[in-house]
Amino acid sequence: QGGSGSKNVQHGATVALESVKAKYVINCAGSYSDQIARMIGDDSFYIKPRLGDYILLNRNQGHLAHSTIFPCPDPVLGKGVLVQQTLWGNLILGPTARDMHNKETRDMSNESIQEYILSKCKQLCPYFDAKEAIHGFCGARSKSSRGDWIIEPSSKDANFIHVAGIDSPGLAGSPAISLYVVELMQKAGLKMPPNINFNPNRAPIITPKVGLRGLKMGPPGKNDSD
Repeated sequence: QGGSGSKNVQHGATVALESVKAKYVINCAGSYSDQIARMIGDDSFYIKPRLGDYILLNRNQGHLAHSTIFPCPDPVLGKGVLVQQTLWGNLILGPTARDMHNKETRDMSNESIQEYILSKCKQLCPYFDAKEAIHGFCGARSKSSRGDWIIEPSSKDANFIHVAGIDSPGLAGSPAISLYVVELMQKAGLKMPPNINFNPNRAPIITPKVGLRGLKMGPPGKNDSD
């Protein structure tokens, strides 16, 4: 299924089923982590997906924001709708915070979502041109019923480690999360002999697109790397 929602929303199809047996399991299934927990009879939490929609503008708009522009945070919905420049020099607007258990926000039309994002971002950066929008996309945050990250062994089986409800800032916290999960796995009895062939250094994964001499673009007609 994968993606940012159910296979029905993504127009996907189940092409095969298989059973997997393991002595240790790390439950990091995102919005489906509560369903995975139910497979061993653990109903200690459930996931409340919160969708975040974005609008991506052309690179000729990127020069309008040299840093991330935040509104005052909402006490319930988080940091709010932001304006920021991407690594490639585009201007990106968003995200929203649409709770799937709230019918009003769940059933918003694409037009309403776009109007909401643009109106919020115009308050932060009034000069961007919405006609330069080139893409829109959406992802799902896996908010948990506990209101916090769940990183712990299941009460049903100590070899079943939950890493669930990891919403923002989960990306920033992922290195520390991984170290803690390793510690939990060791406490559960998993042997982890050092890999003497492990190379901690990795090559960059970002490469310029063909035809671009630099990554970021300035105002129209101006390339940062000229």
